Formats: sequence, structure tokens, C-alpha cells
Amino acid sequence: MAEPVPTEEKATVAPEVDDTKKEGDGEGNVESDDDGETLKECRSKRGQTLFCAVSAGQSKPDEPTVGTPLRKDEVVVRYGLHSVQGCRPEMEDDHKCVHRGQADPETPHINKAGEPTPKKFDVDDDNYNPHPETSFFGVYDGHAGTAAANFLRKNLHRAVLSHPQLLEDPETAAKEGIATVEQNFMSYADEQRLDAGSTLAIALIVGTELVVANVGDSEVVLNRNGSAVILTTIHNMRKNESEEERVRACGGRIHHKRLGHPRYNPAFFSIAVTRSIGDLFFKTGKFTDGKDSGLIADADTRKVTLTTDDKFVIIGCDGLWDVMSYQQAIDFTEARLQEGKSCQSISEELVNEALNMGSTDNITALLITLK
Repeated sequence: MAEPVPTEEKATVAPEVDDTKKEGDGEGNVESDDDGETLKECRSKRGQTLFCAVSAGQSKPDEPTVGTPLRKDEVVVRYGLHSVQGCRPEMEDDHKCVHRGQADPETPHINKAGEPTPKKFDVDDDNYNPHPETSFFGVYDGHAGTAAANFLRKNLHRAVLSHPQLLEDPETAAKEGIATVEQNFMSYADEQRLDAGSTLAIALIVGTELVVANVGDSEVVLNRNGSAVILTTIHNMRKNESEEERVRACGGRIHHKRLGHPRYNPAFFSIAVTRSIGDLFFKTGKFTDGKDSGLIADADTRKVTLTTDDKFVIIGCDGLWDVMSYQQAIDFTEARLQEGKSCQSISEELVNEALNMGSTDNITALLITLK
């Protein structure tokens, strides 16, 4: 199989909806200094000096403090999403927003030149939701092609929202829905001989409960009374020692905090994350000589009862979190909400701020206010 090379699709903007690498910069299967345009080229295009301030990251989710639980009628969901290609040669991020039974309408993608291009629509990319009081939001950060992230956009919300235990046990619904989509994509990838993979982070709002799940290094952060509460567990070896221990225990290869391919030289075949959807080349015995790479698709989940202290949630890919700390993102967003700006406007400003801080990756930020 040919050496996998990272690609992308197009970036997107979703409207507000009202209810009343260097090492580790990206997940691509090839460790390389060539990510398309150089940082110097990106500087010259934007006419400003860039710098990289990688946040410390956090391996385990924070424990939220106890507050006064919200009543169901107090939960008012609005959202805005912005996604840009950045300096990468292609756009591999994707997303899905189903707001109480209404999917995000078709919106333009923003390419590297800052020009909108039509979002490709197909019959599977719909607003399927048998539970009109439930909202689903997902950010998918693809690598080695767009296939895995696109597959998640078309299928993950269906798998989760149609799960028979969604209302009674939404964590199980999320975890098993993700496992089902992983199995289906792996079969599809095997048939088509696709190397593509993707991380994911999703948030479900079921009544007064917020349920999150993630695979990889896309993350979900909650603003609780002005403090950043990290609800996801990051799955890479740069920020999570327990993931490195797990990979070592199963005999996986590690190269500069990246997960190396079991069969080929990890200097050329490695991946930044330790969990992902897809990545057939790292997970299937016929490509690994039967050896375990340590790359898995098991999701971590978390359920939080919303309180009067909870203001909003930010879902972002690593293109956001690699340059902006969790608290920086919370403070940035809080200040603009107090100015009366819309979720859509703030999500755009958040992405632009990440660009100004030096992110050269695809960047997606999804802002969800809760009351």
C-alpha cells in the first residue's frame, strides 16, 4: 500500500441557531516536515508574525464542581461553527450539528484563499433525529484523506441518535454508536483500500444532561462559572502518559511520542494519536504482520448534569487546542458573549485568533451556549 499522505476537504461555517506540527501537529500517518505551505509562507500571506504557543494539555477530564441543577425549560441551546483550511494543502476537518431535530443547513466552506466553496450534499447527510428534544454536535478531524471524517459526518449521528438506550443511558449510546461506525468504516476502508482515519469529539444534550465522547485529540471544554472544565481525555502520548503505557503494554512501537507502524520504519510511518476511527494500515493484521500497533478506536465518555453555573461548551480539533489553552478559549469566548456577539461570530473570531497565534493546521471551533 502506498505511503499515506495527509489530505483534507473544505472548511465550513454553520449559522447560529436559536432555541427560543511539527511533531504532533496533526494526525497524519507520515511523520514529515512537509505540511504543504511553510510557516514562512503563511506569515507572508497574512502579513503578520506567527508564533506557536502549545498549551500544556490535560490527560484526564476535570471533575466539575457541584452547582444547582438546571430545569429542562432553562436549557436553551444555541450554536455557531467555523472551520478553515489554514496552511494545510487540503481541508480534512468535518462536522455535524443536529439541533433538536434540525440539522445545520448547507453552508459555504472556507478554503485556504479565504474563498467560500459549496458544501457537497448527499442523501445520507440529513437531519435524522428521532428525539426532537435531543441535540447532537460533532467535530471530526480527518487525516490521510477525507474519507473517515466524511463517513463520520454521514453516519455517526444516526448511529448514536437511533440507539435504543439513548434517553436512558446516553453514554452507552455514544460509545456503542462510535464502535458501530468504526466497524462499518473499517469494512468500507478494506474494500476500497483506504488509509484514512479521523479523530472525533461529540456532545449530546439530552434534557438537562450533557454527554461527551471523544476518540483522539479533539476535545470538549465546558465553561463552569468562568473556569475551563475539560470533559474529554486526550489520546496521544505527548500529553497522556497512560496512553503511552497502554501502547507499550501491548507491544506497540513509539517514535518521538508518536505511535509507530509495527511493520515499517516508524521514522516514516507513524501517527500522532493513539486512538482514531479508521487507519486500516495500522489496525489490520495483513498490513501489520499480525502485530498490535496499539491504535484503537475505544471512546472515552463523560456525563454531566447541567447547572446554573454552566454557560457554554467549546468543541475543537487540535488545530485550536495546540495553540490556545482551555482557559484562554473560555475567557476569549466569555468576553465576546458579554459584548452581545452571536455564537457564529464568536466561533469565527476564535478560529481567527488561533490562526494569529500560529496554528498551521486545519482549525474547527464549535461553540454551544446552554442557557
